[in-house]
Amino acid sequence: MQIVMGLVGVVAILGLAFLLSADRRRVKRRTVAVALALQATVAALVFYVPYGSQALDTIVKGVQKVIDYAKEGIAFVFGPNIEQSLGFTVAFNVLPVIVFIGAMMAVLYYLGIMQRIVGTFGGWLHKL
Repeated sequence: MQIVMGLVGVVAILGLAFLLSADRRRVKRRTVAVALALQATVAALVFYVPYGSQALDTIVKGVQKVIDYAKEGIAFVFGPNIEQSLGFTVAFNVLPVIVFIGAMMAVLYYLGIMQRIVGTFGGWLHKL
């Protein structure tokens, strides 16, 4: 049932995007189909191939490590008792992580690393 609901959600989002499009004739169906196939392929790799699941787990652990660094910075700036106040959760726990990730992306763009990553993935997607 979950797979059916997921497919219904994808169809609903695509249908809504198509209905709200200003010029429906310019929507390239091949591009949409290739993007959906690519997404289904990645999902199949993660769910059905053990190495795909391990690769995703490694990526998740890397991202979590970066977020943990941000949380250490939050505890340094605002003190260790910040997690006890539930009223300021967004202000003191979520927003500093967003600022940290934004600053990290700015540094990666400055160093030229993100341009290479985006160019590589963009080149692969363009060929598809």
